[in-house]
Amino acid sequence: MSHGSIHRFVERTRDKWLAVLQQRIDAFGPLVTDLSAQESERLGQLIDLHNTIRDAPTTRTVMRTAVGLVIPTIVFFISVFGEVYVERFLDAILL
Repeated sequence: MSHGSIHRFVERTRDKWLAVLQQRIDAFGPLVTDLSAQESERLGQLIDLHNTIRDAPTTRTVMRTAVGLVIPTIVFFISVFGEVYVERFLDAILL
């Protein structure tokens, strides 16, 4: 399976779950003011779950973040190794 196929599958599944949750939330509709404590808690849980799924990072977001960290990581390692190399070089010259 290609990366694009997996991404589309994840997006479709995510969208389906969001639609199902939205229907369940909408079912409470005009009755929101008349809900029992248990029903109100259930509605809150559905809304929280919907928001969590909606706000979850997608694979593209994760990949962009990872790619954005590659260059700084490489530069960090180069600077650390460069510092060690320069220190050894100076030790050899000065001693």
